[in-house]
Amino acid sequence: AVGTAAFIMFGCSDENADIAEAFQDTWQELAAGIGANAVDKQYADLLALPLKQLFDDRWSCRVQSAKVIADITKKLQRTAKKTSDGMLSEAGDALRKVAQMTVPELIRASQGGMWPGKEHVLGCLVQVCVANAHGFADAFKNRTSNADSQQSAIGMETFLAACDILIKQLSLGNVQYQRSVIGHYTHLIETLQPGDIYGRVVESLMAIVSQESAAADSGSVNNINKANLDEPMQQPQRLMLVASATKSLLLSLPRDRALTADETKRLSQILQYNARTGVWNVRVASLDGLSELVTYCAGYDLASIDVEAVLEATRECAVDGKYLAVRVAALGVLEKVFAALNAAESDDCAVWRSKAHAVLELLVADPVPSIADRAKELEK
Repeated sequence: AVGTAAFIMFGCSDENADIAEAFQDTWQELAAGIGANAVDKQYADLLALPLKQLFDDRWSCRVQSAKVIADITKKLQRTAKKTSDGMLSEAGDALRKVAQMTVPELIRASQGGMWPGKEHVLGCLVQVCVANAHGFADAFKNRTSNADSQQSAIGMETFLAACDILIKQLSLGNVQYQRSVIGHYTHLIETLQPGDIYGRVVESLMAIVSQESAAADSGSVNNINKANLDEPMQQPQRLMLVASATKSLLLSLPRDRALTADETKRLSQILQYNARTGVWNVRVASLDGLSELVTYCAGYDLASIDVEAVLEATRECAVDGKYLAVRVAALGVLEKVFAALNAAESDDCAVWRSKAHAVLELLVADPVPSIADRAKELEK
């Protein structure tokens, strides 16, 4: 019966949609007979087949295996959430054991070059790690290594290995693949919230974020990653990649130290540049990034960022007559600047406040009532 269940579970992720649907119907019937929590008790047996097929010569089998592992993990997560004691439940314990069984193999399967469908293996690795967020949080808090952890797959080494794999994959494949990778990286960082990995990832992420300015400086986007721009539809994909990488870069800011002066200057300047010259979605992402950076710097020393330069970039976006989203994002930067100024004690605050009010007046006069009304609230 266990072998049958494992076979049916594996078939639920078949690459052929009709076959997968047939297996899914069969699984529903099977689950009704053996109980909704069958996965909680049989996960080890259900994982045996996908773990074996994860290294098959056929890419489709690798993808199918990753989907099955991710599906088992999600089923256990749903069961764990229904309990009052959270991750200490039977399903929560099962999630930790699933990590022990699968993470080393998923890391091994994620190494090396890109192949069709590999993003599903990367996503599965992230899914298993994210499902064990509580365990990773404890490991980060206690600075626990894998060797010191009672759950050997949950520790700093695992997180860093997953992080390094994702960052390396950003230089491979086409833009669609890279967008999938950056999405997985963002999910990992946003959920697990590690300490300081900024130095580990900044160069790779900055290389993507800087594509927009490099293309503008050269007068052509075609000099950037030419292999990814062979098709006309690749350019919008690339711009979405730049916007996503901008968000990921800000999420990667160190949580237990301030940026150095050079790090702050470099990041602030590229965000200002992209806010002025990028396509609208890149501009919005860059303005949102400036909002985050202002708040981040204010937590240490507002003077560590060139507030006047930020306000000048914000001013140019505040008068953008074409894109409502850009003006809304510019107002968001102003709100963060005013909040930072209210809490700051720098001698330059009076000058910064005066310049911020000059930008605010532009938004108070905005023809869109929702922007103008929100700007007026800042005047009070």
